[in-house]
Amino acid sequence: MSIRFTLRDILGSGFGLAFMLIGIDHFIHPSLYEPIVPEILQSARFWVLLSGLFEVTLGLLLIIPRTRSLASVGIASMLVALYWANFNMWYNDIPLNGTRFDDIWHFVRMLIQIGLIFTIAWIGQITPFKGREEHIKSMSSEE
Repeated sequence: MSIRFTLRDILGSGFGLAFMLIGIDHFIHPSLYEPIVPEILQSARFWVLLSGLFEVTLGLLLIIPRTRSLASVGIASMLVALYWANFNMWYNDIPLNGTRFDDIWHFVRMLIQIGLIFTIAWIGQITPFKGREEHIKSMSSEE
């Protein structure tokens, strides 16, 4: 019996697990995330817990190949929406766990977020390429 794993399977599982762990952390340490929730939204705890729920759920769906495309749309949308909190942290110089960050850190964080959105879109094949990459076929356990 041959087991084949594509690069999308490996990255989907890795990123899915990462989103699940970060989502769980939203429930364990909500006070860490509450300060960056924009004040206009009020009830920061609610938004932190809701985003944690989305991260856990969408992370799990990203691991499952059959739901990966749906999860990718959800995660990419979530990352765009949640950037509001990251921008709020940057614009209002809000400390994270007692630490204030320079503009360059926030700029790099924004670039990482954009790269993550594109990576998630590629994993779920929601890009215009839809799996047409020729140089990366799959990673197989066969020798």
